[in-house]
Amino acid sequence: TRQASQTATHVVTERWIDVPLTPGGWENAVDTLRERLGLSAMAAFGGASGGTIQQIGGAFEWTHTSGLGVQTVVTASPRGERTRLRMTQLVGLASPRAEGIAYGTVIAAVLTLMLAAVLVKTGVDGLALAASLAASFVASLAVAAPVTTSLDRRWRSRKLGDLERLADDVAARLAMPDPAYTADPAALPTGAAAEKAPLRDAFEAMADLADPSEREAEARRTRA
Repeated sequence: TRQASQTATHVVTERWIDVPLTPGGWENAVDTLRERLGLSAMAAFGGASGGTIQQIGGAFEWTHTSGLGVQTVVTASPRGERTRLRMTQLVGLASPRAEGIAYGTVIAAVLTLMLAAVLVKTGVDGLALAASLAASFVASLAVAAPVTTSLDRRWRSRKLGDLERLADDVAARLAMPDPAYTADPAALPTGAAAEKAPLRDAFEAMADLADPSEREAEARRTRA
């Protein structure tokens, strides 16, 4: 089961995996996260860390914040015989519209200051200068705000797509069998061999605990 959504500040994706959560599967998932985000190589050269891992009850959480402030949080939670994988990534401090207005205001202000510098050199009087600057600011904001909003939405959509592809890879690693958790049936003895195996192990253990002199005497009797 797959789900994807966006909030005002985050992109979110979820997966339901039809296998129980195991420590080995989680370790595989963290390795995948570090490889895909380029953290393994960076850590090897003394760069960014490989993220922070913590356990909350039966769930595992991995958190990493990039140098640009983009925080990624990955949580794997046991749900009976299934695993719930949830991944979130910070993509903004406000909604695209609010950020578009904020960034548009900055752009309009910079353009207006540049125009002011030009007009002052040309000797424009105060009233005309003020009117020109006001008109420039409003016109620049009217263009910059919607353009910035559109670009921000497209960037967030791309980030959600990247996060979904990463979630697919992490889910595949979580679903891999954990040798420490699930034994390979082909490696287990069957039938009569399965019944004799515990007895054989017990006798071998008793032989190991026997007195060395007794083991040597038994070996001589066997050779005879």
